[in-house]
Amino acid sequence: SYNATSSESTTFEIREEPLAVPATVVVDSTDLKYTIISVKDNSLSDFEYDDCNGEVYNGAHFNTDKIELYNGGTLINTWMDNDTEQTDFAVHIDKNLEAETYYEYTAIAYNSNDDIEQSASSSTSTTTHDRPQITVLTPNGAEIRSIGDNFDVDFSTTQKEYISKIEVFYLGDGVTEVPGENSAGAPVGSETGVHVNGVSSGDDTENFRISDNPGTEINYNAKVVVRVHDVGDYDGGNVQYHDDISDYPFTMAAHLLTKDYAAGWHLLGPPLVPANNDLVSNFAGSLGNWGSEWVAYDVTGTYDGLSLNLGEGYYLALAGDKTLVQEGNPVIADPDCADCSDDNFDLGDLSLDRGWNLIANPLVNKVSKYTFMINDGSGGDLDFEDAVDAGWIAPTIYGWFENSYVSIDRIMPFDGYWINTSRDLTIKVRPHLFENGELTRKAEDLVTSVLELRARDIAGEGISDFITVGLSENADNKFVYGEDEYDLPRQAYASMGGEFIDMKVGTDLMKDMKSSEYDDYQAWTISIESEKVDNDIELSWGDVSGFEDDLHIVVNGEAINMHEENYIELTSMIEEVAIVVGNVDSYLNPIPEEFGLSAAYPNPFNPTTNLGLALNADGFVSMSVFNIRGQVVEVLVDRNMKAGYHNITWNADGISSGMYFVRVETGVNTAMQKLMLLK
Repeated sequence: SYNATSSESTTFEIREEPLAVPATVVVDSTDLKYTIISVKDNSLSDFEYDDCNGEVYNGAHFNTDKIELYNGGTLINTWMDNDTEQTDFAVHIDKNLEAETYYEYTAIAYNSNDDIEQSASSSTSTTTHDRPQITVLTPNGAEIRSIGDNFDVDFSTTQKEYISKIEVFYLGDGVTEVPGENSAGAPVGSETGVHVNGVSSGDDTENFRISDNPGTEINYNAKVVVRVHDVGDYDGGNVQYHDDISDYPFTMAAHLLTKDYAAGWHLLGPPLVPANNDLVSNFAGSLGNWGSEWVAYDVTGTYDGLSLNLGEGYYLALAGDKTLVQEGNPVIADPDCADCSDDNFDLGDLSLDRGWNLIANPLVNKVSKYTFMINDGSGGDLDFEDAVDAGWIAPTIYGWFENSYVSIDRIMPFDGYWINTSRDLTIKVRPHLFENGELTRKAEDLVTSVLELRARDIAGEGISDFITVGLSENADNKFVYGEDEYDLPRQAYASMGGEFIDMKVGTDLMKDMKSSEYDDYQAWTISIESEKVDNDIELSWGDVSGFEDDLHIVVNGEAINMHEENYIELTSMIEEVAIVVGNVDSYLNPIPEEFGLSAAYPNPFNPTTNLGLALNADGFVSMSVFNIRGQVVEVLVDRNMKAGYHNITWNADGISSGMYFVRVETGVNTAMQKLMLLK
């Protein structure tokens, strides 16, 4: 009607084109420090057809207009795509990465609106490859090498295809790096080059041969460093390296070695395979005139025509201070190089005969006795302590120091030593590792009470001696080889100039261990023989706190408390010395259980013999010597005597040789013994 209105409306929604489909992003290749990435666009899915409205979207299905590639949050490439067809975009090389690092790549696709809100993305990730690693295999601490000669440096590497350069350095002092060179002075190393456009050759080298050309004498501090450089990034930049150093220092030895000796006596042996095997001419070059300035001989006392042999010990006497010069070849080897024909320590094997042997260290190293391997030919090797327990070898090795024999734990180059064995055997002397100056393989200390008694000529004219006694829980009071030890042979003393003190436990022992389980006391009889030593003798001992019970040294019947004193002085004429643990009164005044007359010793005799008389009660004693006619030749005892043990000596000087009888009588007991006097 008039003035009336009417209206109708419809709303049109103008829809933008769909989001671009997420692009496909692929890491085609991952290298040490670069990656190669490829990207392509993708098609929209088909849209439904509406009968009324037709197709909802009828634009291009490949509607990606632009793709951006990101490494993490960093844009690294952009591709524009103005066509409506599928496009494989050019690959992207991410050239400058770090090795061993995780990276995530994201591709963002845009439609023609070029609006971030209208984008779609997809991601992938990768980790760059490991850098090459290096491990030094040898030398690594237990090798001996000779100065001026090439030696092997063996190592293993990983990721060989990524190695561009390998360097080797020699550290003579264990710290300062010096570029490796061979015996001719030429540099040693390899270099195959870094990446060029992502391509390089790599390096599979695992051995060099270098030399210590300026070294002298013996060096225990040598090490090597091997350094591997990587090939870098795509263009060879950002090159890094890894290196490895010898775990422990190894030994370098020259072909000429020297040692200073003071005037006096020494035990020694060559530390090298001698270039000159004639001992006299070898030593004369540095020691001077034989006979006037020095003398030397072997264990048998032979000095004429002596050969100088590796591993053999010799006596040397010097009239004055001298420096001994030795030329030859050190025993060199690598214990880890089983395939090296010249790398074995066979020359370090010592062949020993049963009994006492005078040996010398065959190596230039200081070698602990606890690392010795022992073989008696009956089976496998035993280490030193097991060989001692098996009774093959005595536990104490005797060296020479300041005019006296001493017990040693390690043998030194140039020095000689006494070793006792119960059978023929071989000692394998090998170098070993030290850590902070300590042996990496140590012997376990046994819980024992041990006393070392040392005797010396107060005037300093004769050589000293010592014996060892002690208590151990598992010890046997009888002689046990390895637990107890024989005294050094007489020539070991007599060869050192003729003036010496020879001290023994009992008749022939240098060491005697007894059981710590005893009723009243344990006692050791000590004999002291002095050859051409007419001066007073000092007996000394160290810390004896390991003995919990009373401890006395008894000299001619007088007991001295060893816990309160640490030395005594004696005249050279000593009749009786003993060490007593426990009740010393019971030792000094023993009461026999029954009467008895022990066998005379010696018998036959000339002119003195000793008779042991055991009295189990106080009383009158008569002891006389009769001839075969029954006539009294000499009255030895005719008096009251206390119960106990008594030693009666008959000196038959002036009496004719023949058969005699000794008769002893008490009020209730009688004993008789036959004697034979020889003249």
